[in-house]
Amino acid sequence: MKRFHPTLLVIVLLLAACAPAPGRVTVRWLVDTGGGWRPDPAWVEGYNASQDEITLELVYEHFSLDGLRTQVAGAESGQAAPPDIVGPIGMSAHRQLSDLWLDLARYYDRDDLYIVIPGALTAWQSGDGALTGLPVTASPLVLFYNRDLFDAAGLPYPPHAYGEPYADGDEWTF
Repeated sequence: MKRFHPTLLVIVLLLAACAPAPGRVTVRWLVDTGGGWRPDPAWVEGYNASQDEITLELVYEHFSLDGLRTQVAGAESGQAAPPDIVGPIGMSAHRQLSDLWLDLARYYDRDDLYIVIPGALTAWQSGDGALTGLPVTASPLVLFYNRDLFDAAGLPYPPHAYGEPYADGDEWTF
């Protein structure tokens, strides 16, 4: 079975979720200007050029929970449509907007997500088990290490607080 990168999976999900329409369907992807990871515009251009059914459009704006809820409410009353894809966003925002997300489980086979650690996938499930997001980026909240090995190597321990530098003063990039 062919394996998919999570970003490609998002596009596949959109293909399945978009209603049939004549010509190209525009899929708007809201990317938070305050976030760290952003899709590569060259990849988006390549994707758009590779087929004639979808135009993927990147929309950069500062993400706001109230702003997104307003866009969804506006679309329900006939105003401009909200974005089709939102993210990446953090877990807190994702959970606060849980009523807005589509259950993605029916659009993929678990084998398609071989690259994703199962626990990371579970973290994006809602209370009823629906998979409503995909882990695009991740960072450890807890780091375990073997003190005996650090002692034996004569190395200082990693920082114990977020943002704290290593013993040599360098930024923590692990």
